[in-house]
Amino acid sequence: MDISSTSLLVLNQVIKQVDQAAEGIRRASAIDPENPASADQADISAEAIKLLAGRTAFQAGIALAKATGEIEQQTIDLSA
Repeated sequence: MDISSTSLLVLNQVIKQVDQAAEGIRRASAIDPENPASADQADISAEAIKLLAGRTAFQAGIALAKATGEIEQQTIDLSA
């Protein structure tokens, strides 16, 4: 597996994790009309942390993709 494939794989995994965290927030914040205190703040906080971690991982994946592109371009320039 080359570096480009790895960075794309990382980005796809992060997108899935962020989607799961967003769904977790939606579920945790669902309020029962008969019990307004039913929203679980602990779950919302945990999912928010997952979103922040996902953002950081996505930024790292983008940085990896950019670095990969630069390395590939330098390789092409050297071989020309």
